Amino acid sequence: MKDRERDLLRKNILELLSKGKVCWTDLKKKVLGSCQPFATDRTFSHQMEYLEKAGYVRKVGEKGTRAPYEITEKGKQLLTLFE
Repeated sequence: MKDRERDLLRKNILELLSKGKVCWTDLKKKVLGSCQPFATDRTFSHQMEYLEKAGYVRKVGEKGTRAPYEITEKGKQLLTLFE
């Protein structure tokens, strides 16, 4: 995956989460529905894992549940860099 494509996917995810909490399935549907040809299940999963491990997003609730994700302050700062 090219850097530009990766950044577009991350920006899309962070923008959606900046509007409110969203569960994994709904977030994936919205991101994959963006009509970006490189946006696949696999690329979405990899970018979400990266964003969570890096502290840009977090799951609100217990692991293994259908709890929603939210953007963190660190994620909001990253989102401003994409603009």
